[in-house]
Amino acid sequence: MAAAKTALVFPGQGSQAVGMGFDLRDAYPAAAAVFAAADEILGRALSAIIFEGPAEVLQTTGNTQLAVFVMNHVCYSLYAGAGGTFDFALGHSLGEYNALVAAGAIDFEAALRLVDKRSAFMNEQALARPGKMLAVLGLADEEVAEVFSKFSGHGVAEIANYNSPGQVVISGDTFAMDEMAELMQAAGAKKVVPLKVSGAFHSPLMAEAERRLIEVLETTEFVDAGVPVCSNFTGLLSTDGAALRESLHWQMTMPVQWTKSVQTVAAAGAGRFVEAGPGRVLTGLIKRILPEGVELVNINSVETLEGK
Repeated sequence: MAAAKTALVFPGQGSQAVGMGFDLRDAYPAAAAVFAAADEILGRALSAIIFEGPAEVLQTTGNTQLAVFVMNHVCYSLYAGAGGTFDFALGHSLGEYNALVAAGAIDFEAALRLVDKRSAFMNEQALARPGKMLAVLGLADEEVAEVFSKFSGHGVAEIANYNSPGQVVISGDTFAMDEMAELMQAAGAKKVVPLKVSGAFHSPLMAEAERRLIEVLETTEFVDAGVPVCSNFTGLLSTDGAALRESLHWQMTMPVQWTKSVQTVAAAGAGRFVEAGPGRVLTGLIKRILPEGVELVNINSVETLEGK
């Protein structure tokens, strides 16, 4: 029997915490070098916000996305530097940029500059078109779709993330989300939880931010990836640099197909999933998507790195 293949996965916004990576920076010169390089490229001390906070500053979209991207890259760099290998790469929303770097489709500096623009555009659009996101727990995807058929149609309401069986995130105008919360609860949702984000991401409210980012993406060089990357937009694997760049075009307004993405790489032979980045959010989702027969590894601290 062939050995199980490894999928390297990267978390997105929401996994951040003040102090993340501090132990890695002190223990590994390679980690310190990544944090220092990010500060130099950005022209500001992002690392100080990551290590010292305060939390309300780290939590702003303009800092959070950059912080998670940099922390993800630190974890990946140390994993690879210790001889870790992988056959597929994928990331949740923001994490897709890390997957593209790890797979060699784009370099770290170019991706960091894209994330800087992405976060700024999304933050500005969130201020211009306020909205919110809700995690809906305990309903199947088809049950969520049935609830949408009962929506009044007043305002924007869309599915933002297919995270795992029984966990879907919805996004849109605040008043529309209030109506959807009531409808989801009436349909039997176990919980409807507001997310701590600044706007209605992965919804049409991000259309202007998406348009602006596409202009930047089109001037950024992408090459063919060294390993297949699974797109959030399509849930399919590709190594084609142009196709991978184009999939990012639609990432801001279209739902994250995380369940499908994990199923895709599992069907391609992945039986080991390495989450490189802060927290264990994706590990929990993968457990629900693939409840049997997979190995789950986290790389986010000195302890986890030296244990693997």
